[in-house]
Amino acid sequence: VTISIIARPQDRRGAEVLKQMWDAVGLRTTIDAMERLAWVAAARNRNIGITTFRAHLHPDPDLMSVQIITNGSANWFNWSDPNMDKCMEDGRTTLEDAKRADIYKRCQQVLFDEAVYGPLFNWKHNDVTNKRVQGEMDNWEWPRFKRLWLSQ
Repeated sequence: VTISIIARPQDRRGAEVLKQMWDAVGLRTTIDAMERLAWVAAARNRNIGITTFRAHLHPDPDLMSVQIITNGSANWFNWSDPNMDKCMEDGRTTLEDAKRADIYKRCQQVLFDEAVYGPLFNWKHNDVTNKRVQGEMDNWEWPRFKRLWLSQ
């Protein structure tokens, strides 16, 4: 089995943990570390069997659309499922929180049933702020620091 990764330390650490566990149970594993654009090209052409990558968790599930809808900008594996596309659209266009929650549970079930993605580990992140930080910080994964300032 080959684990294809982007050649960066955090991806290598995760792949080495998987390799060690899999080798221990008799699944001979190699790690293929590639430059990021080569990894994206291999993923888009479906030339990767097993990989790890960072999928952001967002407070609004619709922000995951880029990874899981047909032609999403970060849908690296060109996965396409009309059920997922419809489900995410339903969630995006529903205003009531309870209804949205039910819709996104349905979307999670599609991911589970299709076994497209599965969490293996979580990278450690520390997000720290202070009451003096002012401005709009709507997304800690992709902060827009230009919109922030410190009060006195």
